[in-house]
Amino acid sequence: VAQVFSGGRVADVEVFEFDEQGAMRRFISASQGHIRGPGLLVLTDVDATDITREGIVQRVVPEHRIEEFLSPGQIEVAELPPESLSVSDLYLSIRMLERRGQNADRHLLAFWQKICLPATIPVMMLLSLTFLFGPTRVRNAWQRIMLGLLIGTLAYLLNRIMGQLSLVLHLPAPWLIL
Repeated sequence: VAQVFSGGRVADVEVFEFDEQGAMRRFISASQGHIRGPGLLVLTDVDATDITREGIVQRVVPEHRIEEFLSPGQIEVAELPPESLSVSDLYLSIRMLERRGQNADRHLLAFWQKICLPATIPVMMLLSLTFLFGPTRVRNAWQRIMLGLLIGTLAYLLNRIMGQLSLVLHLPAPWLIL
């Protein structure tokens, strides 16, 4: 779903259907659709391509119904970037994506970053205390502030880099998050 509008309208919808072996059996493309009730999506102006053993069959269908589709609220949540979702919405999104067999890695990363944040903040605060209560003769306040800022920025960047690295290498996110 490329666009979601108020009232449950959607635009530029593409649906891929696969068989039990993972081979594509149907591709549906529609310029618009409307969510009618919980779990029902009605597409209009549909181009359907069926892939069978005999060949490829293309047809234009005025209307196509998809049962067990997302509710309007779930579509709005799916359109948001994972970083902007709450922990509970991330959890629900992860379960929904896993149930559908889709990749939930970005959502898992955002979930674990949000879960680990309460532990990261006290560690950063303790680290900052070492710069606050140090000997003033060795470094002046400006040097201590800049060093603390540099270390905090490096810790933040390392956290982000390790998170993205977990996506690329398909490693569990909790192992790489600070």
